[in-house]
Amino acid sequence: MRNVITFPALIVQREFEARSFGLLIGLRPRISQFRLRLRARAGRLVRDWSGGYRAALLLCVALDLVAAAIVLRPPTKRL
Repeated sequence: MRNVITFPALIVQREFEARSFGLLIGLRPRISQFRLRLRARAGRLVRDWSGGYRAALLLCVALDLVAAAIVLRPPTKRL
């Protein structure tokens, strides 16, 4: 449970300027909630469109893979 609390703050501290820390930490839960709601609605629409849960599950897996690719991309050079 400790990583859920400390990890986001450490990442923000490392990747962004100090003056942005409060804003970014405050936005994190809002972005997370938006993502969860969007994912649930997209899954529901795909389930209704396809008539089953298989396509909705595959959509969730695809979204997780895209998110992992974004997180694991090589770092870019800072100017």
